[in-house]
Amino acid sequence: MVTLWTSLPHSRIMLLLLSVPRPHDFGSRMEWDAAHASTAAHGADWLLPYTSISTVLRPWLLAAPSGPILELGCGTSSLARELVADGFSEVTACDYSVVAIERAKSHHDGVAGLTFAVEDARRLSFGDSSFASVVDKGTLDAICTGEGYDYEAKLVGSEVARVLVPGGRWACLSLMPPSVVRPLLTNSQWWSTFDYRQIGGFHLYMAVAKW
Repeated sequence: MVTLWTSLPHSRIMLLLLSVPRPHDFGSRMEWDAAHASTAAHGADWLLPYTSISTVLRPWLLAAPSGPILELGCGTSSLARELVADGFSEVTACDYSVVAIERAKSHHDGVAGLTFAVEDARRLSFGDSSFASVVDKGTLDAICTGEGYDYEAKLVGSEVARVLVPGGRWACLSLMPPSVVRPLLTNSQWWSTFDYRQIGGFHLYMAVAKW
């Protein structure tokens, strides 16, 4: 079992919902379905809300080629809706949990330009070069909590690079430090650039898909 979460300061852990699965259950679809069925889980954001990262995230996404955005691991958060409200006209939000997607669809019904899909970030069903940008807020962290986390993380990186158009942009807000993430996801076959910055005490990883 990876200790990335259990070693975090208590103040960081408290930023997460009490209703989510325990770290060793983060890979379980059944546990996530149960968590998202909880009323307390509805509409919650992991890590930082969009308002706290928009001054960095929005310019990064605007610099990408024009086209649709994919949010990985949307849960029932408002991030995708806020991206649409902020001028990004075509956003697909996906999650591993069927319950999360059903609740998100219900909550955001009628928002033009916003669609939802049940997807596994390690094995996306979208075609190559389907998106101009991919945004992830905590999903990579959840995937990196079980046995074989290095293999699982590389599956995510490979899939993100595959579904991005050449020059497309990936942004991932994470609790994990560069000493963990860089060895897993710095791959010259996927990215022309791979960098990060700290924001609100977290790490925002940013990469440009290979041309």
